[in-house]
Amino acid sequence: ELNLQDNDFSGSVPNNFLEGIIDKSVSVVVSLGGNRISGGLPASLNDFTRLTIDLKDNFITELPSSYCSNDDWMHGEIGRLAESDNEDNIAPCDIILCPPLKFSEGQGKASSTSKCEDCLSNTLYYGQTTCGGEGDGGNGGGDGNTPVLSERQILDQFFSATAGRYWNATHDNWEQPGVPICQREGVRCLGEPGDEHVDELQFFDFGMQGTIPSSIWQLRHVRTLAFTGNPVDISFEGIEQATNLRVFKCSKCVIRSLQGLGAAAGSKLSELHLAENQLTGQRIPDDIYALTSIKKLFLNANQMIGKLEEESIGGMTALHELHIHDNEIHGTIPTTIGLLENLSKLDLSRNKFHGSLPTEMEQLTFLSKLILAEQQSGAKLTGPLLSFVDNEELTYFDVSGNRLSGPLPSNFLAGVEPTEGIRLDLSSNSFTGGIPAQWSRMESLELDVADNFITDLPASICANVQWNRGQVGLLGGCDAILCPPGTHSIYGRKIALSQDCQPCDGGVEGAPYFGTYECQNPELIKELKHLKHFYEGTQGDNWVTQTNWMSDLPFCTWHGITCDDDGFVAEVKLENNMMEGSDVTSVLRLKRVESIDLKGNDVQLDFTYLPGENNLKFIRLSGTNMQSLNGIARATDLRALHITNNNIREIPNGLFKLTKLEKLFMSFNAIEGPISSRFGELESLREFYAFGNYFTGTIPEALGSLTNLVELVLSSNLLSGEIPNTLSSMPNLEQLSLYDQDGYELITGPLPSFSQTPNLWYLDVSDNDLTGPVPDDFMINSIYRNESLSIFLHNNELTGTVPSNLVKFENLDLNLAGNQIEKIPPELCAIEGWMNGM
Repeated sequence: ELNLQDNDFSGSVPNNFLEGIIDKSVSVVVSLGGNRISGGLPASLNDFTRLTIDLKDNFITELPSSYCSNDDWMHGEIGRLAESDNEDNIAPCDIILCPPLKFSEGQGKASSTSKCEDCLSNTLYYGQTTCGGEGDGGNGGGDGNTPVLSERQILDQFFSATAGRYWNATHDNWEQPGVPICQREGVRCLGEPGDEHVDELQFFDFGMQGTIPSSIWQLRHVRTLAFTGNPVDISFEGIEQATNLRVFKCSKCVIRSLQGLGAAAGSKLSELHLAENQLTGQRIPDDIYALTSIKKLFLNANQMIGKLEEESIGGMTALHELHIHDNEIHGTIPTTIGLLENLSKLDLSRNKFHGSLPTEMEQLTFLSKLILAEQQSGAKLTGPLLSFVDNEELTYFDVSGNRLSGPLPSNFLAGVEPTEGIRLDLSSNSFTGGIPAQWSRMESLELDVADNFITDLPASICANVQWNRGQVGLLGGCDAILCPPGTHSIYGRKIALSQDCQPCDGGVEGAPYFGTYECQNPELIKELKHLKHFYEGTQGDNWVTQTNWMSDLPFCTWHGITCDDDGFVAEVKLENNMMEGSDVTSVLRLKRVESIDLKGNDVQLDFTYLPGENNLKFIRLSGTNMQSLNGIARATDLRALHITNNNIREIPNGLFKLTKLEKLFMSFNAIEGPISSRFGELESLREFYAFGNYFTGTIPEALGSLTNLVELVLSSNLLSGEIPNTLSSMPNLEQLSLYDQDGYELITGPLPSFSQTPNLWYLDVSDNDLTGPVPDDFMINSIYRNESLSIFLHNNELTGTVPSNLVKFENLDLNLAGNQIEKIPPELCAIEGWMNGM
């Protein structure tokens, strides 16, 4: 029970009210009567099955209809009403609170035997216990079910529901009796004296709180509702009643849903300002797309997600302005954007759009402002810059912070009047070549094209003294457009007499392009040299793919090269690229490289040239004809080594120092001699493949100490002797393959039980000389029952009876052919899932 009655609590009932009560089926009694609680009530209270709540004499303006079907609420009074004759036609909701225009003396609610009484004067809220005051006539409208309120009543509700007494703007006339509503602060009226009606509500940053009541939509004459800068919510249900509404502004409010807005389709609504609300994670709803007559739409800074729907956005042909920047809208820019023939301002910046600019955008002949800057997706906007040659009004253009590429079109914005002031931001893209001399036709251009790959700045361009707000003439020409190669500036150009473009220590190598923000790190210059040497040492001109290599583009854009956030090479991935050569050690000198993949190339990588400090974690040199692993101990942080299908004959002791190694693939080499017990020192090893070599002798017991090992494949070698019992006690082992040893002597001795390898699901020891019976406790602790298991024991010399405990496996592929098995328990033969269901 919670009793807070007859206090001074204000604002709305929070959405998480009573959320801490775990068992929602217990009886809960809440007394909140006689406070100043305003607005609507949260739907979350529907979770309670036996709630009794007293809210009389507050300023409640909305009561969810879903409350009224809870039979066990109000001490079961709602249910008893349903079971009674109900001769007074009492509405179930009245059992909770009397509605507006009614009251119940002392109670504020009905019961199953007493109804709420009419009160047409001053009862503007739910749950009133008295009746008194005066009204000022009707407002018109209504839907047949909602009571039609006067403009005074609507504004009184509005004042109370938004905690008007505490507004931070002047509101004296709202509390003075007898003051005409048209003299209240924020209210603008139109009409002849005696016949005035509310035309505008202007409440910018008034300090309003709570939820604006839906009765606001009953102001049938109102044309502008402006609530921007107030932390208020509003429901759009009933908006169709505001038949003259043209402009609705509630940016920087706390609106949580746009549901119901679609009812304004076909109305006079032309401007909708809903920026910076609480719509995080929501998609642009169909209710928005339904507003095909809207001219100005602001949905920016809401963290909305999803795509800009191709067909739906193309139907909003009345749009003049579309602002949805600073959200998380993804996908490509719809081609149907070109159907918005009236569009003059489009801002899609700081979303997650990717792909090329649709050519249909050039059809927007009234477009004057286009902002697509700083897409946050990894791909960003790419492809060439459109010329927009027919867009005669386009004077503000910003695509900065993307990955647009290629040359700058010489006829860009050729249709714009030369004397027009133009703002053009193309910075931080991948444009190449020079600034076209033809751009000199633009007499008053504010241009930012820094941080691209510009290699030419014609002298004729530098003669445009009015460019960049006159700075080109004032500061002395070209530097006010772009800093020259070999220099830099945080703006990529000179912006003041005291801020010259500064020289780079590395000269042109440190800043090879016009408009450099920062000089290249000398270490990055070394990085470039190493890559060029690598290209030359592997006959790069003969590679299958060599995109961007040796070009003026940053090496991070070269085929097969991935860089970290600081611009250093992190990955070299050039597998099967017809590389050839032995002078490839320069790739090992890349300062931060973590992954090198040269699989399928004829190259010889010498690890003795690997620097002592390196970041290598992944090496794949399979099929490269390499012959030695000498120096591999320097790769102390290595996690994966792929050297299959080479000509390696011995394993250096340095390999066993790689204690972080998790994956070792050395199959199909020519490695001879016994398997070293030092493999047991590779404590992190999870996968070990040494298939198809010339290993001899016995399997070392030390392999059993590799407790992290999941896959062990030693098949097709020259191994002999018994399988060590340590392999039968490896807790994470899932696959073990020892089949087809090719020596004079094969693997012999008994078959281990593998009783302590619970994760083992693949075992192949076929084509050996194992003897004795299959142990009775064979795989007895396996975790598998329904999953598929494969056990291949064929072509050995096993004897005896197949263990009956195998009956627990429902999907086992067991091959015991070519042994001396004497008996198979009949229960095993009845398992339908065995042998792949055969």
